[in-house]
Amino acid sequence: MQRNSLRPSPLSCDVIDQTWLHIARQLGFDVHRTNVSYASFDGRGAIFVGAGETLDTDDCVAQLVFHELCHALIQGEANLNKVDWGLENKDVRDISREYAALRLQAHLADLEGLRDLMAPTTEWRPYYEDLPANALEGVDEAAALVRMAVSAQLFAQWQPLLKTALRRTREHLFTIGSW
Repeated sequence: MQRNSLRPSPLSCDVIDQTWLHIARQLGFDVHRTNVSYASFDGRGAIFVGAGETLDTDDCVAQLVFHELCHALIQGEANLNKVDWGLENKDVRDISREYAALRLQAHLADLEGLRDLMAPTTEWRPYYEDLPANALEGVDEAAALVRMAVSAQLFAQWQPLLKTALRRTREHLFTIGSW
């Protein structure tokens, strides 16, 4: 499903925002809205996502928080105390890790049929849309990284909470009839 970037995300609502803010808190992170960045992590437990007026119309808290949590899982426990999970986004040195986070995002969103709605709205969208039906498949470095992440202890700890957030997101969409 290709979304029109001029249409608001059906995920942009207080109930879904609160679901993802709550899950982030349960995982040990506070989410703050900011005018300074699109999405970032301070290495000390604070995830920053753009305030409403700084985001594109089709951006939403749920997708941004979810993506940051996927980055954390790909980077692993050793990077939970590093700024931006230890990633460098000013050049392409960590592009495989970005792709791995997108693969993990698609894999987890698929569990509740939310892949299209949880898609990135950034320049990474084409990569995400071209992922195979099974986002864990592939022979590239990103596929190997995501498979390693889903076999890690951190994933085993976080997966039930992420699944709950995704299920609640889907349930709310059905309740309000916007999906």
